[in-house]
Amino acid sequence: MSLLVPAALALAALAVPLVALYMLRARRHRRVIPSTMLWEESLESVSSARPWQRLPISWPLILQLLILALFVLVLARPFISERTVLGPHTVFVIDISGSMGMAGRFESARDNAIELAQRASDENLISVVAAGVAPDVRVSFSGESEVVVAALESLEPGGGVADLHAAIRTARSLATPDRPTSLLLFSDGGDPERVQFDTPIVDARHLVSDQLADNVAISSLSVDVVPGEGAQVFIEVQNLTLTRTEIEGVVDVDGVPSQVFLIETEAGGRGRDAMTVEAGAGSVIEARLIDENGNDLDDGLDMDNRATGVVATAPELTVAVEGDGSVFLNALLQSTPGTSVEVDGDIVVADGMLPETFDRPTWLIRPPAPAPGLALGGLVQNTAVTYQRPGEPILDGADLSDVVIGEAQIVDGPDWLPIVSAGDVPLVLLGEVDGVRVVYTAFDLTQSNLPVQVAFPILGSRILHWLAGDDIAPPVVAEAGAPILLTGSSTETPIISRPDGSRIELRPGTILFSDTERPGLYGVSYRAADGTVRLGAAEVRAFASIESLGASQELPVTPPELGVGGEGSSIREVAPLLLLLVLLFFAIEWRMTHRRQRTARVRDDPAGHRPLVDVGRPQ
Repeated sequence: MSLLVPAALALAALAVPLVALYMLRARRHRRVIPSTMLWEESLESVSSARPWQRLPISWPLILQLLILALFVLVLARPFISERTVLGPHTVFVIDISGSMGMAGRFESARDNAIELAQRASDENLISVVAAGVAPDVRVSFSGESEVVVAALESLEPGGGVADLHAAIRTARSLATPDRPTSLLLFSDGGDPERVQFDTPIVDARHLVSDQLADNVAISSLSVDVVPGEGAQVFIEVQNLTLTRTEIEGVVDVDGVPSQVFLIETEAGGRGRDAMTVEAGAGSVIEARLIDENGNDLDDGLDMDNRATGVVATAPELTVAVEGDGSVFLNALLQSTPGTSVEVDGDIVVADGMLPETFDRPTWLIRPPAPAPGLALGGLVQNTAVTYQRPGEPILDGADLSDVVIGEAQIVDGPDWLPIVSAGDVPLVLLGEVDGVRVVYTAFDLTQSNLPVQVAFPILGSRILHWLAGDDIAPPVVAEAGAPILLTGSSTETPIISRPDGSRIELRPGTILFSDTERPGLYGVSYRAADGTVRLGAAEVRAFASIESLGASQELPVTPPELGVGGEGSSIREVAPLLLLLVLLFFAIEWRMTHRRQRTARVRDDPAGHRPLVDVGRPQ
């Protein structure tokens, strides 16, 4: 054990006057007498004839000396040196992805990081990097444990997918040549199929979080307008337990419960439901899972038990169908809110044919020849969707990851935008022909399982809306963590309303708002210099459904060398324990002294008469 303030031991000299006080006490014989009247005129001195006495050994003296010794030790700040994983400079990489909310993973990781930060010595500098959709440096090169702890306590898990590669690169950028840097990764490691490292992470340790618990989730929510009726809500839930489960939930409209849904799901499977609710343009739709008592469901991962949508405004659409058509296409058009089939519709759906002219927005479904501007490069057999363009409004709420296709065309065009692909093969492309919008689907609907996916009516509705024009596009829905593009002028102050109800004002002219890790609705408004406020477009950030799986892995790392950037030493002060002992001994000493004084003052005579006065004479 060592001392941080050894000079404080000089205060132990206070024991000398304490002992002297005990030696100066007069020693007197005690006598019980019936009265002091005979002594009223006595001039006898009551001072001790021998002021210095032999040191009496008593429990009060021992306790007081012990209290003084402990108090001096408290001021000297004794500590124990311990081995620690902290090096000269350690970067804490804290995973705040959605899966870290599973079964207390994040709380355990954060508590571990806080404990390490509190035990850091002056030789241990700490930086903190939040590993979310985009890495964020919260603290850099701090030797103050209070600052590091405050930064760690402010972190919360979000609803997005952490970019661990970018977070580690950011942590590496904090290294300096004069101080060895090591990494501590507080993470579940992500999904092994998506997060892979070709080589070990050098000078790093991974404190893996892999707790699991039963979980059910809302994997998809989509809202479409039904003119004259309200809004149609599509819900998909996922059962991640090992048993067949009935998943119950409620759909709220602007915070008021509207309809209850009950979806049966197989173990590890998904279930779907659709309903129409009374809601107008701009209404906020929220689906939430509940338990048998009607309370919000509390399971392994709470954040994926809610999903939010906004009712858009959309006029009625008329669609003309040309070509083969199919039962799936007809069902899609009949179920799309506000859409009717007419011969001279405003939008053309060409199934298995190529129109001679493009005079209206057109949806081409595997025509025999490619559209103008596209070149056919052959066919691909038995493929599956592997790519969806991030942030694409047409794909809002449409998860195509389970779509497989029997046969698709291989097409290519420099002026066309692929939004869905199978590897390098585009499956759905956006473009223009003769000045009108065109959507090109490179496969026949009947040769895929897309029509039986919950994403099919959502995707179809989005395609028709896009063909009709930008003005009827639904509110932007993206995964948590995706930034919000702000369109205010350089003199307007953007104001963001976050899902937890808090509001934040940004600097005038700010273009992007990136603090969107928390799923839910983000309201946007702009305040002009004269104080007037105008509303911007609200945006929704959804929980990344892949995070509901709670997948984890141990990342490959190479620990730092001992004494370089690796294990060092930290201190643990024992002063708090000594202070408790001081208070305990002080209470014992006070109790003993109090009882002694009370016994010495008053004693009853054997016959039970009034107390006799206890006096003493000097020895």
